[in-house]
Amino acid sequence: MDKLIELAETLNAARYDANAIETTAPQADAYGDVSEALKKVLSHIVGSREEAEKVYEYLIETDEPIRNCLIMGYETTQRGMSDSWKVVNKDGETVGRVYLDGYHRYSPEPDALHALPPQKTMAGAILALAQNYRNNK
Repeated sequence: MDKLIELAETLNAARYDANAIETTAPQADAYGDVSEALKKVLSHIVGSREEAEKVYEYLIETDEPIRNCLIMGYETTQRGMSDSWKVVNKDGETVGRVYLDGYHRYSPEPDALHALPPQKTMAGAILALAQNYRNNK
């Protein structure tokens, strides 16, 4: 998955470059081709063309980094005074919880019996839960 995300980031940088050159900036030229390639890679990441279009639209609207766009629509709520957060999707469904462990890593857990590899950042943990949710719905 990391390789696909890195490819999407590279294509996004190429999209900026194509847009900066007057002759390649039109949608019917290199800019459009790179944008379509980016959408195809996003589709592989998020699991559907429809979801990839939403991520791409969010990218265009906000100019956020790719990794942030991949977790758009997922919200966290801290659970009491603990080092844990509930993660819900845009429909309000719980997709899992994130726990901060003793090594200051974020442990994403889709359910009580299943944990995903610890992540260095909260955004990484949310992305892991989002991907798990997308792949299992």
